Amino acid sequence: MYKSGKMLVIAGSVSIIGVTSFIQQAQADVSQNNGVVVATAVDQSNLDATTSDKSITTDDKAATAATSTDDKATTTADTSTDDKAATTAATSTDDKATTTAATSTDDKATTAATSTDDKAATTADTSTDDKATTTAATSTDDKATTTAATSTDDKATTTAATSTDDKAATTADTSTDDKTATTVGTSDNNNSTTASDKDVSSSAQKSQTIDNNSKTADTTAALEASSKNLKTIDGKTYYYDDDDQVKKNFATVIDGKVLYFDKETGALADTNDYQFLEGLTSENNTYTEHNASVGTTSDSYTNVDGYLTADSWYRPKDILVNGQNWESSKDDDLRPLLMTWWPDKATQVNYLNAMKYLDATETETVYTSDDSQDALNKAAQNIQVKIEEKISQEGQTQWLKDDISKFVDSQSNWNIASESKGTDHLQGGALLYVNSDKTPDANSDYRLLNRTPTNQTGTPLYTTDPTQGGYDFLLANDVDNSNPVVQAEQLNWMYYLLNFGSITNNDADANFDSIRVDAVDNVDADLLQIAADYFKAAYGVDKSDAISNQHVSILEDWSDNDAEYVKDNGDNQLSMDNKLRLSLKYSLTMPAVDQYGNKRSGLEPFLTNSLVDRTNDSTDNTAQPNYSFVRAHDSEVQTVIAEIIKQRIDPDSDGLSPTMDQLTEAFKIYNADQLKTDKEFTQYNIPSTYATILTNKDTVPRVYYGDMYTDDGQYMATKSLYYDAIDTLLKSRIKYVSGGQTMSMKYMQGDSSMAADSYRGILTSVRYGNGAMTATDAGTNETRTQGIAVIESNNPDLKLSSTDQVVVDMGIAHKNQAYRPALLTTKDGIDTYVSDSDVSQSLIRYTNSNGQLIFNSSDIVGTANPQVSGYLAVWVPVGASDTQDARTESSTATTTDGQTLHSNAALDSQVIYESFSNFQSTPTTEAEYANVQIANNTDLYKSWGITNFEFPPQYRSSTDSSFLDSIIQNGYAFTDRYDLGFNTPTKYGTVDQLRTAIKALHATGIKAMADWVPDL
Repeated sequence: MYKSGKMLVIAGSVSIIGVTSFIQQAQADVSQNNGVVVATAVDQSNLDATTSDKSITTDDKAATAATSTDDKATTTADTSTDDKAATTAATSTDDKATTTAATSTDDKATTAATSTDDKAATTADTSTDDKATTTAATSTDDKATTTAATSTDDKATTTAATSTDDKAATTADTSTDDKTATTVGTSDNNNSTTASDKDVSSSAQKSQTIDNNSKTADTTAALEASSKNLKTIDGKTYYYDDDDQVKKNFATVIDGKVLYFDKETGALADTNDYQFLEGLTSENNTYTEHNASVGTTSDSYTNVDGYLTADSWYRPKDILVNGQNWESSKDDDLRPLLMTWWPDKATQVNYLNAMKYLDATETETVYTSDDSQDALNKAAQNIQVKIEEKISQEGQTQWLKDDISKFVDSQSNWNIASESKGTDHLQGGALLYVNSDKTPDANSDYRLLNRTPTNQTGTPLYTTDPTQGGYDFLLANDVDNSNPVVQAEQLNWMYYLLNFGSITNNDADANFDSIRVDAVDNVDADLLQIAADYFKAAYGVDKSDAISNQHVSILEDWSDNDAEYVKDNGDNQLSMDNKLRLSLKYSLTMPAVDQYGNKRSGLEPFLTNSLVDRTNDSTDNTAQPNYSFVRAHDSEVQTVIAEIIKQRIDPDSDGLSPTMDQLTEAFKIYNADQLKTDKEFTQYNIPSTYATILTNKDTVPRVYYGDMYTDDGQYMATKSLYYDAIDTLLKSRIKYVSGGQTMSMKYMQGDSSMAADSYRGILTSVRYGNGAMTATDAGTNETRTQGIAVIESNNPDLKLSSTDQVVVDMGIAHKNQAYRPALLTTKDGIDTYVSDSDVSQSLIRYTNSNGQLIFNSSDIVGTANPQVSGYLAVWVPVGASDTQDARTESSTATTTDGQTLHSNAALDSQVIYESFSNFQSTPTTEAEYANVQIANNTDLYKSWGITNFEFPPQYRSSTDSSFLDSIIQNGYAFTDRYDLGFNTPTKYGTVDQLRTAIKALHATGIKAMADWVPDL
């Protein structure tokens, strides 16, 4: 039962927990070994002084709230009889389940507070006929005998003050039949009670402390043998559910023994740590009958989809008007459930402490779990008196609704504190929808969860990443992408995007050309194959590079296994090079030394910690096709903003559900931090990361909007600190980046002023130019004015000794040639040079007769400024024409190897532009809409060499503000996947403006990529 993350298991001594066709039965089956229908794990502190609703049942067919009978057993107390019928109030059962409390039956059916069929009977203050008699509120059948607070199945018996025969049985507050096991105290009026701490003498009816010596190694071994869910690892015993997940903060009964598994670790707790007692206690008093529910129809309760929650209100039989006189309630007389019922003693104590302000004589009293139950119940009655007095005085209950909601939000039972929060998913975890014998109507043979690329067949096929990669239902939705009907709809939606212009305006020039697949590890991998099949059928992308490179799709696939899967399935889309991204992050963008004393990684991972070995990359069509990036709309941006909010603005926040005011304040800090030399939150060395990916061979680089412009603010309104450096790199890439690549490390002796442990490595990366794949290739006429060199250090304290030299081998094709800088680190930042004419003659360097550029201590010095923490230089040949283009056209030759994309010079010539930030401001004028600006800036994108323009998700956004994407309305939390701006604009513009933007890109030769989000 969920309402805003709050869950309530309904069981207890107040007779309001009824079930009709409206209120759905909540079965608190916490002990069955094959799963739990309604999660009921409770904190140890909340298990103290167990009341009737805390008893535990073990049978896997039914769980109820106090007493059950079958068609041959009868029970009663305080009843009148008739010979055929039974009446009901509070619970419904089917032919294999029985439920609830203090009742009697005839030989066909029983109830009161319950409706049953011919094979089940449940009770609470009811009648019996002339063929069956019982005592003491409980019955058993001919194959089982039970005792207080314990239930058994048809082959197990536990006794205390109980006897049975083959027709009828009596006991104290608990019963079983061959299908059902039941526990948990009873609902009664004040004349009908069950075993209590005041009026029972049998040892089975007294609370007993769990035997502290019962958990021996032999006992654990025996329990493990009887339960497939128990596993012992390193001497500790854990409970694994059917999805092989460790359950925490969880109590269960196995072989009659109560077991509690720790809240933090999930390990079986030592019995010395148990803080609860076994037994039953009556909570009936003079208020009970008046506070009972007036009925079981929907108008007697507030609910969420038929479920009672901690916030629910109900209509009691009577109202204590002005705190003095009981009067029958009227239709609109509702009171909070938590005024008269609590799931455990700890919650009752917390309620009393929260509400005691109403009683001036009790404001100094501090209630605790050590107080007697009688004392707490009396205090609750006093609070009820004060509540009714105030309601009479004010004539309204809004104040009480506010108080109760605030109280519910504060309780770990119903907030995140009692959840096992994880690091996956935006909400700290996700729901898992599985088939269950408890939900036969909702089960599906097609529900094959977590069929990620790693686990598509149900058995992990790849092990580079030992996990399965991710989970279905990324945002806790229930879109089952393993279901063929859902898959068909996803295909239909993809078709709509790729034919958007044709469908909406009969204009094929406004169609998208390819897709980005969002959250690959959170959907069924079948969708990747479905998408691939469509692209082959619609475009023939498997026919030639010339066709496939016109429809390049990319995957957001974070798992290291995903690239292997993509390769094995024909490289139909580009997989991300996440290894390289992590290398860039830990070698360049992290602080030189963080707050914990951790240092940056060396630069060595750039050579091989990637999908490509770049120590000597001299072949085409060998490496796996991939794309590389530094940051993205949801990577290294929103996590930084979240950290700023947590550290500087709201320490109680997770930072992922901020208010707009918090976002505004966070971006003031974020933008100021980017301009600092010593950054606290934002990334270092962004230009160096782009110098790496924009000059690497065998990858398609992706440039992120937020590195060119500020992440916040109006679209393209404010250039970033790094704009000039990246702009220069992009334009230089067109002219110079081609040929083979050699990447290597040079280690310096260093100046004597450097600390002994100071990093002395310098990375050099060389591209030789078209016609030269290695340093020894003579090349062609093109080669001479092409090629590029990158020199990087990540140590701001680097100082070369007087004898240190950095030798960069540009290749024999470039011997005795003049080179100039394209980027050069200075004391204050980076100088950029787009053309030869921009460069002072004093900066020109020459290769020797072996084609080597040689630099010394006067050239290379570690530096710290807002753009560089270490050193960066990019060198290119002098003499290239302004129109030189080193890129390669795609081949029209027929592809015969079964692969769609091929890593070669033509694919390397592609550049993707991720054209948006999550945090762009909402436009205030038509001209500010992103799609308007895109259409007006296509020449700029062309000058950067952009070939694939990745649009933001254009969908109609949700406005519920339940999590980040709906707060900022970025299109990833959408209400209509087919509404791309009809009638009113989305955050990015209208449907007409979108079509215009796509057509403008096509006019300059740039392809349009749609964001396909099948996980939502």
